[in-house]
Amino acid sequence: FSMEIEPEGSLGRTAFLDLNIEHAGVSHLKKDGKIHLFRHYNQDTENPFVWGGRYDAIDNQLDPIRPSDASDSLLRSLLSGPAVVDMLLYSRPSAWADLEFSRTYVNSGGGPLQLKSVRMEMVYDYSPRSSGSGLRDLELLVQTLSEGPSGEPVIEDSSFKPYIQLGATDVNGRSDARGAFIRVFQSGGLIEMMAPETYGQWQFDRWTDRFGGDLPGGPFTQTILPLTLSNDTVLVARYRPIEPTGTAPLVLGQPTVVGGSFILEWVGGPGIRLQTRAAFDQAEWTDVPGTEGVSGYSLPAQSDSAYFRLVR
Repeated sequence: FSMEIEPEGSLGRTAFLDLNIEHAGVSHLKKDGKIHLFRHYNQDTENPFVWGGRYDAIDNQLDPIRPSDASDSLLRSLLSGPAVVDMLLYSRPSAWADLEFSRTYVNSGGGPLQLKSVRMEMVYDYSPRSSGSGLRDLELLVQTLSEGPSGEPVIEDSSFKPYIQLGATDVNGRSDARGAFIRVFQSGGLIEMMAPETYGQWQFDRWTDRFGGDLPGGPFTQTILPLTLSNDTVLVARYRPIEPTGTAPLVLGQPTVVGGSFILEWVGGPGIRLQTRAAFDQAEWTDVPGTEGVSGYSLPAQSDSAYFRLVR
């Protein structure tokens, strides 16, 4: 929508800056309580979806960079049938996707062009959900709370995947998840969220809204959160570093079965590793490869019985 540019030094005869936005090629679409995933292309694709804007620093003008509408006409020439009328909708990527921003510039005879500020504008097509469907979204994000260089609190979105139990089954028969997720429930249903107390070197801090604020009636610092889903809701499971209190005990958490995998979790650390043996009275324990310093291990649920322990 707009850019603010600051040159280092003077402007040359030609000076412009391109802000490019590349679509990751994987789109998500939610319909009737289900999430569908589309792969438009792969890493070998030569022409991905790219758009953005070019700011001309000489004329103080911003022009859009858009994919050619020819893609629509070429699809029309190759395909036929009732879907041809809305062909452009099928060739567009989803707004629910990862986008990569990059900057390039040209300043002939001058210094670099610094990008000081940008205002973005998004235009998208969608079909609203019927108000009579009685469905409500429950979205969970995982964040971490840590301390910055000056002691200030730093809250960041995390790729952690703690095992979350919901205490209720959604419209697609799912009652648990790992890490961030979206589930769809009937309105008014009672849900009992339960997060693990620890995740590796991190400890559960509290449930918050998506901006880090306490939920109404909070703070909710217990790992179990009762919830009546009368509206679309976004929650955050927030974790903070475990404060050192000497040597942490070696304790395996309660095992869980997720899909076809058997999950073991514990508080990991330097020198801590998982060992196994097939029989209780077997003389030798053997290290489980790849478990030193980590906080979890999974194996097929159909595996033979075995014993496990932690050692430091």
